[in-house]
Amino acid sequence: MKKLVLSVSFLFIATQLFAQKVEVTVQAISGLYHYSGASTTGSSSINGGSDNSLNYTNNPYGNKNGFSYGGAVQAQIIVRHGFIVGLGAAYEILKSKVDIVSYNMYNANAALINTSPITVTGRTYLQSNYINLNPYIGYRMNAGYFKLDILPGVDVGIKTETREHGKATYTEGTVYTDRSRPDKDVDLRLRIGLAATYNRIGIIASYAHGLTNFQDGMIGGVGPYEARSELMRLGISYRLF
Repeated sequence: MKKLVLSVSFLFIATQLFAQKVEVTVQAISGLYHYSGASTTGSSSINGGSDNSLNYTNNPYGNKNGFSYGGAVQAQIIVRHGFIVGLGAAYEILKSKVDIVSYNMYNANAALINTSPITVTGRTYLQSNYINLNPYIGYRMNAGYFKLDILPGVDVGIKTETREHGKATYTEGTVYTDRSRPDKDVDLRLRIGLAATYNRIGIIASYAHGLTNFQDGMIGGVGPYEARSELMRLGISYRLF
């Protein structure tokens, strides 16, 4: 009997502490994405020849922001005293930007044709598609129907594809790039987020800084090699229940 009373008491306490309220929301997200680190750049060149399918950007890891977007589902438990434990899952299309200022033309034998870089005007976007998981903890502050959640956590970005899309023009024509750029399969980021809600509608914002070095293991050229992701998100949310 004593054991039964203790078990029921423990279950009651645990329920009160850890299962006060469950919330599920859907989110529409936009953002600005770029790379930071010693081997990122604001401007680069396109290398290639007469066949645009062979063209590539010399350094596609741009430190200029590109527009990004995605959608997410988030589930969280609000426990006593306002503490939060949650998990978000998203699909995101993230783009960084680099300006293209020159074009180096090579022949079929990989020999440089032009004696000096051809001046061009354009840009390349490095687009990475991610399935993103966001485990987090947090704290809620209440003011009537208005709620503010502070949500520190991590991003685990599982990449599905990375491609560069570039276009640059000069006096004699236009050059393009459109090719796969394999790099790290997983991007781990530290993340801090805020969510302000009124009834079921909310505004969300977050900043994430990457721990993964996309230039790790780079061979050739002059180091140091470092390119890490940075992502600022802003979006809206709707609480399903």
